[in-house]
Amino acid sequence: MIPYRLLWTVDRTKDEHNAPLQFRVKWNGSRCIATFSPKLTIDSTKWSQDAQRCNANTTHTSRLIPANIINRRLAEYETYAKQAFDDFDREDIVPTVEQFKHAFNVLRKKIPQDKPEESMLFSDAMQLFIDKVQTISNWSPNTHKSINGTKNTLAEFDSRLRVDELTNDKLAKFLEFLTDKGYKNTYIRKIFKNLLEVMRWMDGEGIYHGDAHKTFKARFKGAYDYRTVIYLTWDELIHMYNMKIEDANLERTRDTFCFCCFTSLRYSDVVNLQRCDVKDNYIEIVTAKTDEVLRIDLNDYSRALLNKYAYDERLGDHALPVYANAVMNRYLKEVAKKAGLRTKIKTTYYSGNKRVEEVHEKWKLITTHCGRRTFIVNALFLGIPAEVVMKWTGHEDYKAMKPYVAIVDKLKSQEMNKFNTYSSRTTN
Repeated sequence: MIPYRLLWTVDRTKDEHNAPLQFRVKWNGSRCIATFSPKLTIDSTKWSQDAQRCNANTTHTSRLIPANIINRRLAEYETYAKQAFDDFDREDIVPTVEQFKHAFNVLRKKIPQDKPEESMLFSDAMQLFIDKVQTISNWSPNTHKSINGTKNTLAEFDSRLRVDELTNDKLAKFLEFLTDKGYKNTYIRKIFKNLLEVMRWMDGEGIYHGDAHKTFKARFKGAYDYRTVIYLTWDELIHMYNMKIEDANLERTRDTFCFCCFTSLRYSDVVNLQRCDVKDNYIEIVTAKTDEVLRIDLNDYSRALLNKYAYDERLGDHALPVYANAVMNRYLKEVAKKAGLRTKIKTTYYSGNKRVEEVHEKWKLITTHCGRRTFIVNALFLGIPAEVVMKWTGHEDYKAMKPYVAIVDKLKSQEMNKFNTYSSRTTN
């Protein structure tokens, strides 16, 4: 058996973070040395000379190639060298350098010489995106949840999906997968919005070399139309505000929800509202969603709710009692049911090209976000200009107000019809 030694060396002379690797094979008492350049570069600060491998869980070069992919290539080279020596042993030959290089290269040609490096798993690339972008972009908890949801849904589709497999055909199959799962087009559109954003980032980082993020086109039927806006009318809101509730959890939920209805606060903002944010005639907050500073004037209803809990020591620095969102939504439905919100409401959505219609009593559709919608609809109906409402809500684009304006126009038309009803009664 021919004694030999396999050695990887790193050339740090030019750039230690982009250093070429060389493969050296020594035998015949180190009198024979064959050197190969596999065109692999690494970050030498993440290299273990003792282990002869890149350190686990590291990435290398501007393309952020994972260590496991590079180490796999190194193992392939070592396998070819060992197989070449095995062949020479069987023939009882101690090869010259030229003979060994020839045998080694013959074995290498069993796979293409210029085989591209195996791309990383998409799940790994997406985790890199999350790790790098979340801090820079100061993601809100909801953004983080949305991106992680996209990552998990892709893993459900194909847990071994690699970056170089992201073609138009693959994206079309992913779209088909989501549709077959029965997801609403509004949700599917959000998934693809996140996915294409990640692909654009990977393109910029040199991780992805395709163009599907530029060429893939899909229209999500029904996802661009305004959805049914669930809100409380003024009469429903005042009834809920005044109704007597025995259960303390339900009462506290009702009060916090009504505060949102009278101020336009989102759940993410009311949960962070502290007593120091409450001034004499207004509250001042930095919104969790947009980091915008909002000054919202208090009215008699919102001020009364704040005063009700002003000395509740159980709340600490918080201004109002707020439960976890899922818990609060569950309590809120009970409150809405007790308030008699039983109007039948039809909601429509699409999954793929399939139109789905559902009819529910109103109480089943009430969530914390309905508080903000309730404020906008009633403020507009009371005649407050949209520009003023937008100052309170933080909307910068009038387009976001259009569905609410349409609702108010319809309500006003219904109110005007009362004149016709009264006129017909007096005539008869």
